[in-house]
Amino acid sequence: MSGRLNIREVVALINNYFGPRVRVRGVTLASGVVDIILYDSFCFRITVDSQTGGFGMILQLPAGAATARLLGREFSLNNNRETIEESLALAEEYCRLRLTDKFLLIYDNLA
Repeated sequence: MSGRLNIREVVALINNYFGPRVRVRGVTLASGVVDIILYDSFCFRITVDSQTGGFGMILQLPAGAATARLLGREFSLNNNRETIEESLALAEEYCRLRLTDKFLLIYDNLA
């Protein structure tokens, strides 16, 4: 077994990792794409290439721009549970740093 996750497994991992902090906007199984919103504030696109098994993650920005680099670090391209969780942790760290303490206090108490 290669340890690579398919798109369904990645969606389950995302939901388990973030819990109520994530909202899955859409999943396209055929193309291996899932769009999520973290903290009701940040949109990310996650992909799993069905041919190569490669993993990708980007933060979607205004005007159609996107970045795979946050806080001076790149999201992993490796498709295994550990490195995907590292990418999710990077996204969460970025979001929490960008949001105010007041917002996080209220949001964390709602979840």
